[in-house]
Amino acid sequence: MQVISPNRIRELLTDHALKAGIVDVDGSPLRFTPHDFRRIFSTETVNGGLPIHIAAKLLGHLDLNTTQAYVAVYPEEVIRHYRQFVDQRRTHRPSVEYRDPSDTE
Repeated sequence: MQVISPNRIRELLTDHALKAGIVDVDGSPLRFTPHDFRRIFSTETVNGGLPIHIAAKLLGHLDLNTTQAYVAVYPEEVIRHYRQFVDQRRTHRPSVEYRDPSDTE
């Protein structure tokens, strides 16, 4: 089995980004590292609904704080996940508990 060095992987990523024309906001070429893809993976999976403790296991983290530092959380993602959580909880509760509040309430 052929082993590719981390430096060679960085070179390949840089070459492919240049060929694809991937640039930063200032027009400079973006440089990627293998670690960037680890962060992208964790962000996409957790924001996609994977529980963070499972992402931590996949990444080999012993501490959830490490995984939380990896994951980029955006305000709209937090709101979406909260609403999904509430909607799921509501399916397990009697619907009368989720009525609109009265004016006096």
